Amino acid sequence: MSALSIQQPGKDVIFQFFLNEVLKKSDGSIHKMKNHLDQLTTHFPEIDFSKLLEAFAMGKKTKLKEIILKLIPYFHDNENVLYYLLNRQKELNKFYRKPIVSKLFKELFKGGLSDAKAFLIRKFTQREFHHLLPLIDEKMALLEE
Repeated sequence: MSALSIQQPGKDVIFQFFLNEVLKKSDGSIHKMKNHLDQLTTHFPEIDFSKLLEAFAMGKKTKLKEIILKLIPYFHDNENVLYYLLNRQKELNKFYRKPIVSKLFKELFKGGLSDAKAFLIRKFTQREFHHLLPLIDEKMALLEE
């Protein structure tokens, strides 16, 4: 690969882009959503995304909610996606009309929220992203309320 090669974003980044479009206060871009869904289809051929673009265009959130919940377990060991969920917990909880992020973390980690927090702190410490540790503490405390 040459220095000028452009790498395609990984499935974790595509998933975060997808969630950004879903969580936008205004209607997200149908063109961006189509691109994200095409890429998600490539990464997750076992999941049927065929009706999602139409659901997104028509504002039907139920199908979007189902797909998001199917995708999240694929990222149980991806600190970037988990941090994204933690950071966007208010928007996700509003979208689902319940404290979904807390529920997801409890399902993804045998030890619940304490294991989720320990995982995030360990991963970001290994990457020397020490500036994120207080934010993780703060956001995890919100999940425990």
